Amino acid sequence: MIGIRSITVGLDNGKSPSHDYGKELPKFFGLCESEFGDNNLKIRTKRLVTSPINKSQNFTLQSSQSKVRWISDLASNIGIRWFCIPFDCSGSENNNKLNFDTAFSILDRNPNAFVNIIVSSKGHYNNDSIKRSAELIRRVSNLNSNGFDNFRLGISANPKPNTPFFPYSFHQGSNSFSIALETVNLFVDVIGANSKLSLKSISELLIEKLSGELRKLGEITENIESKSNLRFSGFDASLAPFPDGKESVGLLYEMLGLSDFGSSGTVFCTEFLTNVIKQSLVESGVESTGFNGVMLSVLEDDLLAKRASEKNYTIDSLSLFSTICGCGLDMIPIPGDTLSEEIASMIFDINAISTRLDKPLGIRLLPIPSKGANEMTDFNYDFLIDTRVMDIRNKFFNL
Repeated sequence: MIGIRSITVGLDNGKSPSHDYGKELPKFFGLCESEFGDNNLKIRTKRLVTSPINKSQNFTLQSSQSKVRWISDLASNIGIRWFCIPFDCSGSENNNKLNFDTAFSILDRNPNAFVNIIVSSKGHYNNDSIKRSAELIRRVSNLNSNGFDNFRLGISANPKPNTPFFPYSFHQGSNSFSIALETVNLFVDVIGANSKLSLKSISELLIEKLSGELRKLGEITENIESKSNLRFSGFDASLAPFPDGKESVGLLYEMLGLSDFGSSGTVFCTEFLTNVIKQSLVESGVESTGFNGVMLSVLEDDLLAKRASEKNYTIDSLSLFSTICGCGLDMIPIPGDTLSEEIASMIFDINAISTRLDKPLGIRLLPIPSKGANEMTDFNYDFLIDTRVMDIRNKFFNL
């Protein structure tokens, strides 16, 4: 009923490796496969993330390229598809141009790399970083004719360390691992089997079922931790979609009685689902990190993509839902000619929500070159589904 979206290992890139990762990590992932496999759980992806690369001693474009080559080779040699390189740009940066030029270089040269730009941390944010993030999104959109590459670029507002969901991840502390869960199927099964009950009863059943599953997973991770050299940083039990026609977060809303996702009642359903996750984590007593909310990722969710094509909701709607859920503006196709100032305005909005409510939120916007509002995207990728390019408000402010 619950799946493992990813096991994300965090490495401290600021220190010399004390282990032979080429040997240690395959052993660790083999241990994970064995422990979870014994409980009929499959691991969809394995990932690596570093600590913020721009905080490394003697950070330069050349030194960062060397470190990225090292982690890219490591990932390739041990069969890991993706790794993430974070940049902490939340403070008063004197070298922001270097930060963002380096980030672009990483995305340009490494198709298996994600980049996470942290624009705010602990309530403090950097206006210049937000503006440069918008410019970076524009630059990255032109790396590919269909605008795909911004899939690998996240802008983070007040993120939690060791979040397992890419691209909003950054490592902190000693080497560790965290786990992103796939919980949608559990919700579908429980809601579908009890659709005639009251919402209160459905909530109680969901919390009972999810907390029980989390306790079992907690026992497994304790065992893995005791047998490895990595500490466990926590679970992220967010409702995260996968475009296979079954694992749709949007579907849950309509199973709860909403006529269409985006209509009145969507905010209530978002709160309902988020509360189940939060309460389940409390009752299970397991370690948690990351978002632990509802991920409304438009290009990764069959039903959300369908409702977007039908114009059931807008980017403004998704910003409103962000006040309740743990996502932000994620995986949204926008017109290719969107100005960087307009993109910055959307980042400012999400950052304001994140800072005011003290919760992590993310932004992944995909300007689609040569496409305007209402035209269809044309991706050909296993994690994405096509939908209409979403319109934006053509007004912006400049700070």
